[in-house]
Amino acid sequence: MSEDTRLSGGKALLFTIITCGIYSYYWAYLMGKAIMQAKSKKGLPADDNSVLYLILQIFGLGIVNWCLIQNDLNAISDKAAGI
Repeated sequence: MSEDTRLSGGKALLFTIITCGIYSYYWAYLMGKAIMQAKSKKGLPADDNSVLYLILQIFGLGIVNWCLIQNDLNAISDKAAGI
């Protein structure tokens, strides 16, 4: 949605495995920034959740990050579809 090619799932998985999980913290932070950028492009209120995603990742709640990220992506998609 944000047209940022640094955030591909394959790269994130590979770098997370290579760095023994350290990259996942950086990825969570980047996703917050990318979603904020995508929301502002679509005219939605752009709240910066990157620090929230990072804190959740640090405390081992990565699955909560995925749910929040998916919810934000669904909101962006609904806005793009006019729903």
